[in-house]
Formats: sequence, C-alpha cells, structure tokens
Amino acid sequence: PGDLSISMRGVERNKHFKVQTIGGQLHIGSRAFPSMTSLIQHYTANPIFSSGTEKLYLTRPLAK
Repeated sequence: PGDLSISMRGVERNKHFKVQTIGGQLHIGSRAFPSMTSLIQHYTANPIFSSGTEKLYLTRPLAK
C-alpha cells in the first residue's frame, strides 16, 4: 500500500529511488518485481545505479 523509497549513499551524494506499487507489483524505474524480497535479491547482485564513476548495489539495511 503506497509508494516507498530506497535511499543510498553515493560517492558524491545520496541517491533516492522511488518504488511504486502498481497492480500488486513493485516497480522501480522500468523494472517490476513480485515482492520486496525479489527486488532486494536482484539489486544485491545487480547495480541499482550505474554511471562512469560508480555502481551502487544493495548491501545491508541501515537502522532508523
């Protein structure tokens, strides 16, 4: 229910990624995932953000 966000520490600044719930799936950019677990598994192995100077992967949650 509702949208979420993933915030990560980048090399020069923090990055924020919107996760939308559409039709029971989680969408981030053009990708859709059936569950948060599958989204996390995907972005643990594949970069959620990539540029010439950095690649960001999900590694561990931070405490609130």
